[in-house]
Amino acid sequence: MPKSITQDKLADWLNRISQKHQLWVPQDEAGICLLAPYQPGADFNLERIPQISAKGVLFPQSESMLKYRYTKDPDNPEQTDVSLEET
Repeated sequence: MPKSITQDKLADWLNRISQKHQLWVPQDEAGICLLAPYQPGADFNLERIPQISAKGVLFPQSESMLKYRYTKDPDNPEQTDVSLEET
């Protein structure tokens, strides 16, 4: 069965959640709605959809998967060895 919470109890509920978990809420910043870490007492906007997906909060923008290095053979400069290292 769906449950709802009244507007006057929303801040208390979010404060309790943020004490145990990292909580992100939509906030207006310079006219743009973005997801930002919840701060007790901060204004948040539940009327607008954030312009950037929540995926950016959950996953890094980039991730290093491996490192590589080219090494020239001093005896044979035309031969190059490649070494790979997982990160």
